[in-house]
Amino acid sequence: MQEARDRRQEAGGKKQEARSKKNFSLSSIILLLTSNFLPLVSNFWLLASSILFLASNFMPLVPCRRRYIFFIIMLVILFIPARAKGVEVDQYSFNRLKFNIDLSYEEYRYNSKGIKEEYSTFQQRYSLAVTGKLIDRRLLIYEAAIEFDEKTTDTRRTSGAFRQSAESAININNYMLKTTVLPKSSIPLTLYANRNVSDTTYSNEITTDNYGLDWMLWFITLPTTRLTLNQQYTQSIDRDEEAISYGIDLSKNIGPTRNKIGYSAGDTKDSIMNSGSEYSNITFSNITALPMDTDFHLGMVEDDRMSFSKDNTQDYHSSAGSVGLITKPTKIFSQQYNYTFLKSDQRINNDKQLTDNEYFEGNVNFNPTEGLSTFANMTSATYNSTASSKSTTTESRFVSTGASYKYRINTEWSAAESVSYSNSESTSRDPVTGKRERNVVDASSALNYLKRLTWANSFSAGGSLGYHKEWTKPEQDIEGLSYGLNTGLSKINLTYAHLSSSYAYSSVISYVGRNIENQTFYTTANSSYLTYLPAMVSYNYHTLNSYIDSEDATENTVTAEAKLLYFNYLPVEASYKHYTLVRPAGPPSDQEFAYLVDKEENSFNVKANLTYFRNTVITAYTTYSDYMQSVVEKKLAREEISSAWETGINGSHTRVFLAGMLGLSAGYVKTLYENRGSARDIINDTINIYYKGSYNKRLGRNMVWKLQLERNDTTTNGLRDIVDSMETALFYRLRAWFLSAEYRLSETTRESVAFNNNYTEEKWMLRVSRSFVRIF
Repeated sequence: MQEARDRRQEAGGKKQEARSKKNFSLSSIILLLTSNFLPLVSNFWLLASSILFLASNFMPLVPCRRRYIFFIIMLVILFIPARAKGVEVDQYSFNRLKFNIDLSYEEYRYNSKGIKEEYSTFQQRYSLAVTGKLIDRRLLIYEAAIEFDEKTTDTRRTSGAFRQSAESAININNYMLKTTVLPKSSIPLTLYANRNVSDTTYSNEITTDNYGLDWMLWFITLPTTRLTLNQQYTQSIDRDEEAISYGIDLSKNIGPTRNKIGYSAGDTKDSIMNSGSEYSNITFSNITALPMDTDFHLGMVEDDRMSFSKDNTQDYHSSAGSVGLITKPTKIFSQQYNYTFLKSDQRINNDKQLTDNEYFEGNVNFNPTEGLSTFANMTSATYNSTASSKSTTTESRFVSTGASYKYRINTEWSAAESVSYSNSESTSRDPVTGKRERNVVDASSALNYLKRLTWANSFSAGGSLGYHKEWTKPEQDIEGLSYGLNTGLSKINLTYAHLSSSYAYSSVISYVGRNIENQTFYTTANSSYLTYLPAMVSYNYHTLNSYIDSEDATENTVTAEAKLLYFNYLPVEASYKHYTLVRPAGPPSDQEFAYLVDKEENSFNVKANLTYFRNTVITAYTTYSDYMQSVVEKKLAREEISSAWETGINGSHTRVFLAGMLGLSAGYVKTLYENRGSARDIINDTINIYYKGSYNKRLGRNMVWKLQLERNDTTTNGLRDIVDSMETALFYRLRAWFLSAEYRLSETTRESVAFNNNYTEEKWMLRVSRSFVRIF
């Protein structure tokens, strides 16, 4: 029997050991999972282990299965989401009463050579708001508020023996009530009512009452519906206005389509002023996702507005719409179309103006093979405007269409062909050519070469040959053989820079008359050889020699940018741009608008930042820009010249001083602006020097003190203004009370050759505010 007992004890020990191993493996698995998926599990695990250790010591008789249950319960308790910081709390989940009080007193004084002006203002504002629920959050929520705002100002003015005093007051009372019935349901209904009463000394009392509702209806099968209604009454001695507006919005997703339709209308009537207005608006939109990666969209707007008064009547009606299709069914084919129109009819008294605009754009891409790509496009626009008072009709139209394909023969050679047509017409003449109509037909074939190089990114060259024809009204045309040449090198690897350059030349050899020549040359150099001196220089040259003399033009553009990064604490940036436009010929003889003959522009900028000193930044800069242009308007020539030069240096420093934050800054700016050629020459020469210091310090736990001193010295064309100002403020929080005191003093000295004048301004303000909140 003793041997049997020993075997049973040995078997029990093995079972206990197995249980311990099983417990260990379960704990290890849980720890592994939580350590991988919960970043904060280490702290939770430590707490859980401690509790489990205490439980195992103080409850030695708890069975193992109960320990499992206890362990799981502790894990669940530890990992229950708590209210996190930053989670918004529903303000309607409890009833809250909030009362705000805000009192302020401000006094201002102005003194200048016997002229004194003073005013004192006392403003008191009280508001009481209640938010909460009725019985249950899902049944009804409400928000009610009342606010009283009273501002009284006493003004006194003295000039020699003349004295004047006046008092003014502004009283504003606001009342608001808002409630939502069944806010958590699919049919929440919001009702609101507001009243605003405003009374001032120099105007009549105005009372505005506003009532309305906002009803949302979410349905499963029916469209989501929103109903709105708003009615407003405004009354005063000389005003009795009633306004009402209402609307309905429906939205529904049906399969792959998203549909929205809305209607809104309203009217306003004033029985005393005998005026009013009406409006109605209808909108519709549809977006449909079709098979084969196709999207279709449609939108329309209908708008009607009318207003009338004793002396004026206006009526406006407009219709606008847009329809489009975007599709890409395969990788080799895509197309896009869009059509937009706008029609409007506006009548002001006896004057009638009609507008009819249309715009269409479409393109198709087809790439049947890897080496062949085709493209076709069409664009058209029409603008019509008719004014009955002037008996004039303005109409302009533009149409452009074309097709092209490109075939890659091998890795280096490719061929392309294109054909295009464009037409532009307008009852008013073009401001450059003076033509009312222009048509262009162009067809060409091109052969292009592209070679990858070791010493450059690529070399390209190409040529084209084709047919070109243009004809205009008033009569002038050209027809002939067109040809073009182009070549370029991309990123030539020089020792100190990367150089890219391209040149393109095109010409039309006319059978009769004058030819067309068009040249464009572009080159750019980027230097990154010196890491501390990256730089870029570019030059663009374009010239056009047209059969229309007024279109001849030569343009030159030079740009340069550089950065000096050699000194770690003194980066420098500089940029320069030069642009010229020259039209050798004069304006057309029948020119109606201003014609730009030539123009020259220059701009230059340099900026440097010194960051060597800790918490200190010093910046110096200079900018210069000018332009000169010659304009011919109604056969009268004039020249316009303008230039602006600004140079400045400023610095700022911040540091901790006596347990507070000290900030110092100073600057010098000189500006010279000249504008000549207008009716009157304008020259402004300005020098501005400023010094500024600020200090913020916390005095105790709930008090903050701020101080700011500033001097601003500005001289413009001999007139000098020196403004010295001092501002200080003290903010203190005592439990729920917030108190502040602010003071500002400034003195301005104005000096000129003819007279001197000094005046001072002084202002100080006290403010007390508090909020009382009670939750019940």
